[in-house]
Amino acid sequence: MRTTRTNTAAVTRLQPATRVVICDDHVLIRAGLRSMVEGIGGMDVVAEAGTGQEALAAVGQHRPELLMLDLSMPVMNGSEIIRRVKQRSPGTRVLVMTMHRALPRVQQVLAEGADGYALKSDPWDELVFAVRHVSGGYRYISPSLGCALADAADDDQAAELLDILTPRERQVLKLIGEGHRNSEIARLLSISVKTVENHRTRLMRKLDLHNAAAVVAYAINAGLVGE
Repeated sequence: MRTTRTNTAAVTRLQPATRVVICDDHVLIRAGLRSMVEGIGGMDVVAEAGTGQEALAAVGQHRPELLMLDLSMPVMNGSEIIRRVKQRSPGTRVLVMTMHRALPRVQQVLAEGADGYALKSDPWDELVFAVRHVSGGYRYISPSLGCALADAADDDQAAELLDILTPRERQVLKLIGEGHRNSEIARLLSISVKTVENHRTRLMRKLDLHNAAAVVAYAINAGLVGE
């Protein structure tokens, strides 16, 4: 693990910089991701990690707002890293950046707690958007994967399961899938944040979903996002 000094320019910012840890076992890829992040502005790469153990150590030391993570890591796989990071540092958002496109793998990783799933083969500006989106508190899935996830959904099964939701719960599910926060959903639907939270709790119970990433994945699979 290579810990780096915080950019001195951050001292002059009115808002504290977003702390980022980059975890990839390829040095050149880490260097490229570092260059991208530092070019965004308002972000500091506080550590780089080449193994899962190094990633957990970096997260424990720095408590970053964002972990950029490759799934194929030595010593510990990406899924295990995600689970442990969410246990140790719940405030750390995880953006998976990988070459894996298999839909079952994507769905699994989102259900395990990843906040975003980007492909390294995506255009540079799309990766920049993914970093900004996830670090800003939103959820993200690579556009090509999002379309594939929706196409892979069993329409009959999805329709049957959605029928157990009230119209308002379905609206909330759709907006969650689009990446909106509770406060934004409340504003869009002209209801209180508490009411949004209640709808969210009930729909998760009805659909047997156990975390936010699973809700997003379900909304996409059911074809609600973009309808």
